[in-house]
Amino acid sequence: MKDLPSVRDLLDSHDRDALLDLIQQLLQKEPDLFPIVELSAVQKTHATASTSKGKSKAAKAALLDLSTYERQITQTMGMDDLDSIVSNLEFLAEHGQALVSNKDWVNAARLYAMLLSSMSAGYDAIMQSVDYDGDVACFSQDFAEKLGYVMEQGELEPMLRQTCLQAFLSGIERDIQIGGIDFAYPSSESLVSQPTEDEWPEIEAYIRAESKRSSRWQKECWVRLLAARQEQLGSDKQAHALIHELGTPEQRAFLLVDEKQFEEAVAIASQHFTTLPGLVRQFADRLIEAEAAEQALAYMLEQHMSESRYSYDDWLVKYYENHGNVEQALEIQTQSFTTKPSISGYDKLKVLAQTIGTWDAVYQALHTQLTEASNWLMLLDIAIHEKDAPDTFLWFNRIKPGQQVRYREPVADVIATHKPGKAIALYNQMVDELIQRKHRSAYRQAIPYLRKSKAVYLAMEQKKEQMISSQGDWADALQALLQKYPTLRAFHDEVKKAGL
Repeated sequence: MKDLPSVRDLLDSHDRDALLDLIQQLLQKEPDLFPIVELSAVQKTHATASTSKGKSKAAKAALLDLSTYERQITQTMGMDDLDSIVSNLEFLAEHGQALVSNKDWVNAARLYAMLLSSMSAGYDAIMQSVDYDGDVACFSQDFAEKLGYVMEQGELEPMLRQTCLQAFLSGIERDIQIGGIDFAYPSSESLVSQPTEDEWPEIEAYIRAESKRSSRWQKECWVRLLAARQEQLGSDKQAHALIHELGTPEQRAFLLVDEKQFEEAVAIASQHFTTLPGLVRQFADRLIEAEAAEQALAYMLEQHMSESRYSYDDWLVKYYENHGNVEQALEIQTQSFTTKPSISGYDKLKVLAQTIGTWDAVYQALHTQLTEASNWLMLLDIAIHEKDAPDTFLWFNRIKPGQQVRYREPVADVIATHKPGKAIALYNQMVDELIQRKHRSAYRQAIPYLRKSKAVYLAMEQKKEQMISSQGDWADALQALLQKYPTLRAFHDEVKKAGL
């Protein structure tokens, strides 16, 4: 590596005009550097103005000209190149930090409030799609955090405080609009804790107005903010009153549960939650936590018996099981399996039935039911799951050829000992199909099937039993396969590397 002279040494002999010419050339070649030059000039002007004010404590600090910063942040939020956006925001953040380091609280507050407001205005759907990892949003969090810190340090004039509080509000509003990604966090904490008694009424009026015209989730966010303010002031009673007055049905119902007003809470849930299955479950679980198990069961049975397309069988099964009523849990699980058979449902049914010693009867009943319904696929799934080789072979031959394709490997795995010849034939089908694709990645996919086929051959040889269909031993089978595709050298190579 070659040692390069420092920039200072290189330019030491240049006069002012020469340096200006050089800077002009650099900017023509790299226009993205212009913000650095422009903001540097603003800083220099501010520093000169501050010096002229004198060092007296009574001297009023010179106000920083924010127009250039505002133009820069607006242009930055309109870009579509993430690296350029982040680079510009880093530079702006450095300017803010410099003001904080100098304890210039007034100008720091003015700058951070402007940056936060501008970012909130510019962080639209397009910017959000560009900011896929949240790199840009992180700067909004930094600006909000620094603004809160600055407000705590300096005594700001009322108008400036109002500007800062509005900046927090704009960050919160943007975060709510885009779905709650913690944009401009911790703006909500600052907006709750920073306003004075005189400043809060205007903020509350705005939030109340927004909550009335907002969607369900957005309204919940706004009301939560109002309640948090009252909790900050130590007035939980007033916070609860606000939720009862302005809250969404979810907020009111859950609060009523906390207040042990179960009947009223269930009434709200029954009216508003029916089409929201996740919320139905969450509400029932909250009732359980509040030691209102009977009310939770009654509510879920009501949902279960309704004409809703959502099923709550699993919740009811778990409830009855946890409360010692396994027979009732088994009845619900049986109904659930009958309506929508699945392996997970089968496993749960088996566990419950074995607990009370009725599995043999339950198994026979569901087996008969599936057979009468000609549900060969479910019967096959169960046979494979239980590794029942005779039944697996039986039900595999009942399903349609098109359905057999996706079952070949699991079926072959199960029947390898019971029907080795059939298992080998299934493995060979999959191997041939992959070889027909004629590319190396497909050959590699065929190797595991060849290994399984080899294992079946070796098992048969160890038992010294005669192979079905005159298949001979593994060496003969492999040689026959290679001779079948003599020109596919890549396939031969993969077989050799696999050590088959």
